[in-house]
Amino acid sequence: MPRSLLTRTYDEALALTVEARNYMAYREPAERRHLTANARLKMNREAFRLTSRLADIMAWLMSQRAVECGEVEPDRDWLERFKLDPDGIGAGHDGANLPPAMQDLLERSESLFHRVRRLDEQVRRRMH
Repeated sequence: MPRSLLTRTYDEALALTVEARNYMAYREPAERRHLTANARLKMNREAFRLTSRLADIMAWLMSQRAVECGEVEPDRDWLERFKLDPDGIGAGHDGANLPPAMQDLLERSESLFHRVRRLDEQVRRRMH
């Protein structure tokens, strides 16, 4: 994988992670007060999905940076440890009827998840 692609994707993921953290820390509590009990529960579920997805993405990208820098030698176990599960918590979202900022974070993180999954598939094809 070209180093510039890995760097750009890492930078994008890190910026989105910081943006999500700031949203959850500062804006989300105020927006949550205006939601019904069911909508608050949905917000909790989607916030968990968002943070889990971003953590998985960052772990995968950091593992690839370690490989690129020669810090680790990848093998099958290495690939499996950082595999992005297409059906796991990182896939999908239900942002309907949530605040627009949360919907936006969910959509962008899911798009990034799918792009990083494609990169993961390319790495796996090269390794086999």
